[in-house]
Amino acid sequence: MIILILFALLPFFIAAGTEYLVCRLFKRKWQRMLPTVIGILFLLIVGIGRYQVWSSKSPPWTQLLFVPGLPAVFLLLGFWAGWRLWRRLWNPRVLK
Repeated sequence: MIILILFALLPFFIAAGTEYLVCRLFKRKWQRMLPTVIGILFLLIVGIGRYQVWSSKSPPWTQLLFVPGLPAVFLLLGFWAGWRLWRRLWNPRVLK
C-alpha cells in the first residue's frame, strides 16, 4: 500500500494539481508547458543518476524501471489529467 501511494498516487496528484494550477493561472503556452518540461528533466536527471550509481557491468534494469520508471509514468499521466481537467472546466463550449 505504501509503495502504491509513494510511487503512483503521489506523483499523479502532485502533477495533476500543478498542471491545473499553472494552466489556470498563466495564459501563455510556453508558461503552461513549464511543469511538464521540468518534470521530464527531473526524471531524466534521476534516471541518469541512478544508472551511474552502479559500478557493475550490467545495470539492474528492473530497479531502473521501478524507481524512475513507475513514478515517471504516473507523473506524465498526472500532467495530462490536470491539463484535461483545466480544458474541461475553463475552455468555452460550442453548442449547436
